[in-house]
Amino acid sequence: MNSKQLLRKLNIGALLVMLSIASVTYAQNTGPAFLAAPVLDDSSSVGGIWFEDFFPYTTAVPITLSTRAGNETTEMQAETTVPLFFSPSGDRLLSTTLVLNRSGANDSSSVGANYRWLTADESMIVGFRIHGDFTDTASGNQFGQLGLGFDLFTNKGIDFHGNLYLAENDSKITDRLTNRTRSQDIDFSDPFATGNEIQQIKTTNIVDVLDEYEFREVGRRGGDLRAVVDVPIVSDFIATRMSFGGYHYEGNFGGADLTGLLAGIQFFPFRGVVVGADYYGHEELHGDNWFFSGGVTIPVEGENFLDPREWGRGLAKAFSQRPKSRQATGREYMQAKMLTGPVRESRMTIEQSGPLLVNSFNRSQSTTETKVIASDIVFVNNGAAVGNGILAGSAAGTGTAERPVDTIQAGANIVQTGFGGIATVYTQATGTAYAEDVVVDSTGTNLASGTISTPRVLAGPATQIVFTSSFVAVAACGGKSFGGDTPRVNMDGGFAFDTVQSATVQGYSITTGLGFDPAGIANLGTGISANDVSEFTADRNMISSTGGQGIAIESDVATLVNVTDNVVSLSSDEALEMIVGATSGNLNVTVTGNEFLDASGDGVFIDIDTDGVGTTSSTLISGNTILRASGAGIDIDSAFNNGSTNTVEVSSNMISNSGNNALEIDSDVGSGANKSLLITGNTFLNAGSTGVQIDADWDGGSTVSLNLSNNRIEMSNDDGFDLHIDPSAPNHSGIIAGNAFINNGGDSIELTVHLGDPMPFSGTGNTSVGAGTGLMLNDSDTADATGSIEINNTVINFPNPGDIAE
Repeated sequence: MNSKQLLRKLNIGALLVMLSIASVTYAQNTGPAFLAAPVLDDSSSVGGIWFEDFFPYTTAVPITLSTRAGNETTEMQAETTVPLFFSPSGDRLLSTTLVLNRSGANDSSSVGANYRWLTADESMIVGFRIHGDFTDTASGNQFGQLGLGFDLFTNKGIDFHGNLYLAENDSKITDRLTNRTRSQDIDFSDPFATGNEIQQIKTTNIVDVLDEYEFREVGRRGGDLRAVVDVPIVSDFIATRMSFGGYHYEGNFGGADLTGLLAGIQFFPFRGVVVGADYYGHEELHGDNWFFSGGVTIPVEGENFLDPREWGRGLAKAFSQRPKSRQATGREYMQAKMLTGPVRESRMTIEQSGPLLVNSFNRSQSTTETKVIASDIVFVNNGAAVGNGILAGSAAGTGTAERPVDTIQAGANIVQTGFGGIATVYTQATGTAYAEDVVVDSTGTNLASGTISTPRVLAGPATQIVFTSSFVAVAACGGKSFGGDTPRVNMDGGFAFDTVQSATVQGYSITTGLGFDPAGIANLGTGISANDVSEFTADRNMISSTGGQGIAIESDVATLVNVTDNVVSLSSDEALEMIVGATSGNLNVTVTGNEFLDASGDGVFIDIDTDGVGTTSSTLISGNTILRASGAGIDIDSAFNNGSTNTVEVSSNMISNSGNNALEIDSDVGSGANKSLLITGNTFLNAGSTGVQIDADWDGGSTVSLNLSNNRIEMSNDDGFDLHIDPSAPNHSGIIAGNAFINNGGDSIELTVHLGDPMPFSGTGNTSVGAGTGLMLNDSDTADATGSIEINNTVINFPNPGDIAE
């Protein structure tokens, strides 16, 4: 409590004392004796506890001390109602009421004037009053309100009381809160070409928000109405009164108004003592719905107000007699009612707000920066400006986005002269085909048998060049991309690479193929030719109607070959021909996701040799569709010696209507070499000869594992699976499991094993449907094959020479 609040309380206390002494002096000198007020019939003092006047006529001043407690809230209160004027006939009364209240951390005081008159027939008392209520809240705010009310007392023990509370409606601050937030929004422009780069503008918008909130409180305006009645029968044993009524208070901060019921019961075990309970429909009014209360009224002679003995005598009187509901009757009863205190809420009802936004300050900051998505790019455009930064190309171009060249070969030449052989040639798709052969080579001696359509600059052996078309999207930031929104670049001609480090061709539509034979490595008309390229990639191209192979790769120095997601159709030779070898290091070959259609030769022909000690190679042919090849669907020739290690996986391919074997593997494994051959999950249909044909020469000292699993081999003209192994190889093993052999022209499985040492086989879950033999073991040396293979749920154990039909 601050000094201002303390002074206020002291002034009210002094006023209470002076009024008490003055009223006693007035009564002694000018009028009849008057009734001292009892424990007050006043809900404001003890929250709905009503008392009756059971004291005799006296000049004492009543001091009421009371408390009530709920689950969360406790109140303490001191109150007195002092007559200022009492008519000689006892039918007129002017009194003042003073209250000091502390509820939790809130201090309240109230002062008011009450006027009552007794009707001539003494059946009722009518009264009006005006009060001023003052509250100091825990947050240090001070509020006041004006209270207006009426009282109606009857000689039947039924009373009515009504109040109107006019609280000041200026809210006051209890607390302030500042909340700072930062939001950041990043926006990326569409990527664009400029110079020899693809760029993107990054815009960063930062918004700092400072929000200021206030928590406020204000007194509620409202009113209440209640009736108070004596309780019959019970009051014959202990004076008891009950009350019931309702209230309404306005919400000030956008919340709902409070309208509800109130009720209470009070017991008077002694003439100045009361205990009871009260109920409010809303706990927001006083902090709880239920209160339990108690109070005592002590009559103190005004002239002896400061004498402690007088207070002791008054306390004794309060506990001296057990009253009943009507100790006095007639006029005496009604005159006692004249001095009953006002029934009202003497302390203000305070409403607390939630956080209220009072100020919001925004500060925005925007920054931009240029991000380079890709660099070292030579732009080619044989058409008009595109709109993404690439302008119209010309023969006099420099390869920038603003001045593109108009041929792919010119772009390759700029890579050699301007970028040291390491850059990307970006070709814009237009309505006009690029009719040219593109050559990147470092020897200058391999073109004697043909001519090229444009001048060229010799590449260096360390050249790393990428040819990409606008069909291939260049990933940018923010989920955006450059290009990827056009068809493939049409090219009437082909690509040739010779003795360079790295070459990539992606996103082109190539027809007719090369107009010359590059060094004899491919027939005239090859779509893409790569000779002695260490790292080569062909990706997402469409190659059709070529005079030679669709893609031809020959290299003794290859370390990485990727042929992915291409469509090669109507080639005059193999759709894909790959002759690669390695004498040291690692060789990884990947052929996945391609379509090889209507090749005049094999769909895929791969010849892999690894001779170096410690050399490893990995070949993956997976997820391809190979249709109507005139030769084999896939033909793999491999030779491995001198401790090399090789893995070949042929998986999940669809091979249909091949003119020869669907899958043909010729495998030579020299002494000390290791080989793993996995053929799984493929579908082989309508092979012109055998579904899967493996001819193996596996020398002693080598280690080979063969796994033929979960394939569907259907309607081959000859056997479904034909394996011929020769000669000695003690560390070999084979698994044949989960395959379906359906209506093949020959045997489902034919094994010809000439080893000189046992080779174990195993496998379960194979099925065989058709006229041929389920398992055929050929020749006298079939004793070299051991183990068992399950076909149609029948386990066949061998060696067992001759035909085994299942």
